[in-house]
Amino acid sequence: MTLVAVTGMNAADTQAQLRSDASQQQPVSVQKKASRRASSAERPMTFADSTQAFYGRQDATSLRGLLARSDERTERWLCLYRLYPLTDDKALLDDVPASLDDGTAREYALLAGLWGYRAAARSFPGNVSAGRHSMNLLEKARKRDPHDPFALLIGAQSLLFRPALFGGNAEEALRQLTTLRRHVKQTPSGGIALMEVNQWIWYALCEQDRHNEARALRDRLLAQDPPPLYRDFLQTAR
Repeated sequence: MTLVAVTGMNAADTQAQLRSDASQQQPVSVQKKASRRASSAERPMTFADSTQAFYGRQDATSLRGLLARSDERTERWLCLYRLYPLTDDKALLDDVPASLDDGTAREYALLAGLWGYRAAARSFPGNVSAGRHSMNLLEKARKRDPHDPFALLIGAQSLLFRPALFGGNAEEALRQLTTLRRHVKQTPSGGIALMEVNQWIWYALCEQDRHNEARALRDRLLAQDPPPLYRDFLQTAR
């Protein structure tokens, strides 16, 4: 579908607005460097890029606007995946399907993430059943494409937050995130920011008590002046 935000902007307008907002918050020297990079390597902003940008800015209003205008299931689930953590609005998960006859790896992965949110929001025993359903959907995503970026991201998140008794494994999460980082560097328009991947790598290092590596990575990421959501995560999650 054509990207139209709640304000009526098309994809090009949305990209220009995001770039303008970001540039106003940067030092002049950084703005000049960003301007040179932009002029030498312009690329259209995809729908997935927009959800990622609004998520990083903690802009739930714009994400709701995208969700309201999305008429494809993948786009809707991507909006929900980004929107729920910003709002904790359980009503957003009411219409999430329990199954999918023939989906893509990304669709199964996004559904796994949404069912993971359901598990986190429920009490026992509903959280256990929702968690198992999330894991089953994630396995279907991996069977479709084990290298799908969202299957890697959501799979790693699952490994980081699951208790060890239920398969949690920070070392395996780090391996998947390292694979994902290589992919994002090669294909930067898939709706997952490099900063997002690196913040989860930092978290995985913390979970393994690799504190020196984690501290060095966090310092490098904060020095890049990340969007608010990532900055707050790096400063408060551990």
